[in-house]
Amino acid sequence: VLALRHVVRRPSLAALPILVLLATAAFSSFALLVMTSLDRGQVEASWRAVGADYRIEAAEGRTLKDVDPMKVPGVDAFASAYELPSAQMRLELGRVVRVDFVAIDAAAYETVAGAPVKPSWPAELLDDRVAAGTPEDPIPAVLSSGLPAGIERIPIGGRVKLRLGDNFWSFRIVAIRPEFPGVVDGGPFL
Repeated sequence: VLALRHVVRRPSLAALPILVLLATAAFSSFALLVMTSLDRGQVEASWRAVGADYRIEAAEGRTLKDVDPMKVPGVDAFASAYELPSAQMRLELGRVVRVDFVAIDAAAYETVAGAPVKPSWPAELLDDRVAAGTPEDPIPAVLSSGLPAGIERIPIGGRVKLRLGDNFWSFRIVAIRPEFPGVVDGGPFL
């Protein structure tokens, strides 16, 4: 500010280096702000896409039963998940909707996906009790807010059934979210 005041009061060629320094400082500040914003955006986007620092996926038709991530140097925590794209979700009136199904260990996932994308699960998902998945004892679930057009909104507390293999499992909706870390395509999910 003092240098700019000096340039305004005494315009001369001697003030030209001060103007160059001021312009350089302003441009540097702007560039730093833009780079920081881009870096944060990239980190957040990768966390939303992957759901953690790293993601290990099995090839189609294979499992990861023999893989122990805790044996990898530098691994502090991991969370298991099962993903079934385009699963059949049956609504109460018998209508069928395709959703991406993701089953997770919510407590472990809370540890892994701490920052910058903290999922903040409903208490029902962090409960140690394992629900049977029957109509009398449904599994707590988070449902996508982006269901296909023409589907009536399913409220919290609503129930749905999902076909896994030859069986239908019952779920009770405990939260509705627009996105889920690790589910990148933005389609409907449970």
